[in-house]
Amino acid sequence: MMKKRHYLLILLTGVGFSLQAQHTKYPMERPERTIPTAAEGVYDIYPQQLKQVVKGVGVEIYSDQLNNNSDGMNMKEKGMLHDITPDERERLYKEMLTGFRYARLAGGLYLRGMDAEKKQLRGRWPSQMTELKEMVRGSGMEGVSFEYFSPLPYWKANQKLTGKDGSDNVLRCFGKDFKNDPVYKGDTTRFLNDFAEAVVNDIQFLKNNGLPISFFGLQNEPMSDTRYSSCVYKNLPIDKYGMAYVAVAKKIREMDPDIRIIGDSQGLRLIRPVVANSETSDLVDYMVMHHGGVDSKQVQPIEPYHGKALFQNEYSYSGGGVASPARCINTVQHIMNWFQRREAPSWFWLHAMMPYDMKMSSGRALGLYRPKYDTDDSKYPEDLKPGHWVWNPHNWHALASFIKHMPWDSQVVGVKERDVDEDLRILAFKKPNGKLVIMLSNRSFGTHRFVLQTRTDAVYKGYRYTADEAGTDFMGVELGALSGKTIRPEVPDMAWEFWEEQ
Repeated sequence: MMKKRHYLLILLTGVGFSLQAQHTKYPMERPERTIPTAAEGVYDIYPQQLKQVVKGVGVEIYSDQLNNNSDGMNMKEKGMLHDITPDERERLYKEMLTGFRYARLAGGLYLRGMDAEKKQLRGRWPSQMTELKEMVRGSGMEGVSFEYFSPLPYWKANQKLTGKDGSDNVLRCFGKDFKNDPVYKGDTTRFLNDFAEAVVNDIQFLKNNGLPISFFGLQNEPMSDTRYSSCVYKNLPIDKYGMAYVAVAKKIREMDPDIRIIGDSQGLRLIRPVVANSETSDLVDYMVMHHGGVDSKQVQPIEPYHGKALFQNEYSYSGGGVASPARCINTVQHIMNWFQRREAPSWFWLHAMMPYDMKMSSGRALGLYRPKYDTDDSKYPEDLKPGHWVWNPHNWHALASFIKHMPWDSQVVGVKERDVDEDLRILAFKKPNGKLVIMLSNRSFGTHRFVLQTRTDAVYKGYRYTADEAGTDFMGVELGALSGKTIRPEVPDMAWEFWEEQ
C-alpha cells in the first residue's frame, strides 16, 4: 500500500547498480510535449538475442477490507470475495483473474485473523480461507505472493498490528525495553528462532488451506510507520533488517526451497547488505520495490546488483485522483519499460477489486463491486446489483492486454531504438511456442509509424487497444496482417498494439 511520500535520492553502488528512488507520480492528464512527434522511427528487433523470462503478472487481493482512511482493522467481515455472490465470484475468476500467475496476499492486513495468543495467522471468519482457495483454483493461478505488512501482535514490541501513534512499532526483539522482556529477557537469537518458526507455521497454514506459495516477503515497506498494518526498520541500525531476514529465510529454505524469497520492497537500502554478503546472498531470490503511479519514462535501464533481478510488486494510482485514459497508457508503458529496459521477471498491480463507493478505488482497482448487503441504490449505477461487480476499464484494459497476449514464461528479446522517445515505446518477446510478438505504444499527441526490422519473413497479425476499447473478450481490435523482414504499422495517438507472428 503506497502513500504519497517525499523520497530521498538513494544510490546503490556496486557492480554498476544505480537506482534513483525519487519518483514523480503520473498525473490524471498527460503533460504536453515540448517537441513535435516524429512521423516515423526505425526499430531493430533481434529475435535471437534472448533476455529474461517473464514469469507472469501478479495482482493483490483485497480479501479483508479497511475503511476509506486505510484503518478500521476491527471492522466486520468484509472483502472482495466475501461480499459478492457465488456466481459473480465465478465470473471474477474466469473473466479477470485467469491469466494472472500470482495473487499477492498481505499477511497481517488483508489476511489478519489470528489465534488466541496472537502468534499465528487464521481466517478472520469461517469461510475466508475457503474463499481464497476457491479463487486460486478457479482462476488457475500458480499461487500466492505472501508478504507480511505486519507480523502478528505477539511478535511486535507494541503488541499490535498498527503504528503511527508513537508506539514502538518494531519487531519485538528490536524494542526499546527488550532486555526486560518477560519471555525472552533480551535473548534476540532465541526470539528470532521462534519468530522464524512462526513464519514457517503461517506458510504451512496457507498451504494446508489450499494456497500454494510462490513468493515470500518478510516486510512490506519496512521504512514506513502507518495507521494500517506495518513494522518499521527505518530508525534501527541497518543490520537489524538483515538479522530478521536471514533468520526467517533460512527456515523457509529448509521448509520449501521452491519458495522464492523477495527482499525490501522500498528503497532497497535494507536488503543491500544481505545481497552483498556472500554467506547470505543465496537467501535472496529477487529484490523488489514499489513504484506506485510512477511516470513510465522514469523506468530506465539498470545493472543488476550482485546479479539479483529486480521487479516492482505494487503499482496503482494511490496518491489522489482517479483512473483516466492518460494513466491507462502510462500503466501500459510502465510495464513495457520494466520488461524491456529493466529486464524484470514479473510486475504486480494493486488491487484486483475494491468497493465501488470507496474513494480510493478508482485509482487502485481493476474492478469495482457492490457488497451484497448494501441496499442503498443511490450510491451505485442502476445496473449494479448487490453482490455484483463491474470493470474499471482505464485500469483493466492496460493489464488485460498483457494477460491476453503475453503468456507465462514468455522471453524478452533485444530491441534497438534508433531514436528514443519516452512517449513511443516498444517491447519484443517470444511466447513459449517460439512465436515473436512486438508490442508498440504511443502517447505522443500524433500518429507514429514504427518501422520494424523484424529479421524474419513471418506474417504478423495486429491487435489494437485504447483506454476505452479492448475488443471482444479483451483481445484487442483486430487490425489485419503485415509480413516481411520490415513491417510498418502506424499507431495512432493514445493507442497500443500487439503484432503477433503467425
